[in-house]
Amino acid sequence: MIRRFRSFLRGLSTTKTGALGVALTTASFLLLIFMLLLDAAGVTGNSYAGLVTFLMLPGLFILGLILIPVGWAQLKHRTGLSGDELLTTHFPDELVERKTFGSGLAVTI
Repeated sequence: MIRRFRSFLRGLSTTKTGALGVALTTASFLLLIFMLLLDAAGVTGNSYAGLVTFLMLPGLFILGLILIPVGWAQLKHRTGLSGDELLTTHFPDELVERKTFGSGLAVTI
């Protein structure tokens, strides 16, 4: 399971932009959970902690989610491969599942 997750993350971060998106999304999610737990426990009473928790961290999370497909678009433009070809070249065969609708290929964890 861990090996499949690592290969999935490696496939997502094929460019520097995608890797930045994966790192930003992961770090902001973990920090958001941590800050929400601190807020629920009553440890943080500062209004600036609320700004970070409810405005900055979700914004960074969404920015990271946006950067991942931008990295894929950069790779697609640079290599000239289609989306299906990129999926089959950057993800292991056990993660790529054939679908009969949509683009034809989907990644499963």
